[in-house]
Amino acid sequence: MAPNDKQLIAEIYDKYYPLFHKKATMLVTDNDVADDILHDSFVKVLKNTDKITSLEQNEQVAYICQIIVNTGIDYLKNKKKISVRNFGDDEELPVCEEVTPEQVIIINEDKKLSRSCMNKLSVADRQLVLMYFYEDMEISEISKILHIKEGATRTKISRAKKRLIKLVQKEMKNNER
Repeated sequence: MAPNDKQLIAEIYDKYYPLFHKKATMLVTDNDVADDILHDSFVKVLKNTDKITSLEQNEQVAYICQIIVNTGIDYLKNKKKISVRNFGDDEELPVCEEVTPEQVIIINEDKKLSRSCMNKLSVADRQLVLMYFYEDMEISEISKILHIKEGATRTKISRAKKRLIKLVQKEMKNNER
């Protein structure tokens, strides 16, 4: 491996660390385990520097993200458990002087409903929803990460969205009782 390759990987790691760490923590609850997944992922990245250096910058990041996701999934399979991080646990309500206490309660209830429903989705559906709706990734980016065609990506996102909507509707009906 050329010194320039190591430098390139180090620059990508430094620049995109928050994204990479977020990818890892979406899959596991423990930050230490997420760090282990990142470490194992970058060992794989360093073994594939030829492949990475041949890609464009946005493709490099997508490729590394996919390695992180695959490493995380492998970890979960080896642990024989699916311990996906609960959606939204670390979210703080932004402070705004114009929000009344009643509005805070409503917002918190909505967040609680969103978290509950997101946590009931499968890992694959949750990943799609997070990438498309929360990270604002393009269909083309998601399809590259998942190594599937754009049409299939659109279909999977649409189906995940429908499943999420059904879960929300069901939860809302249960809460009305």
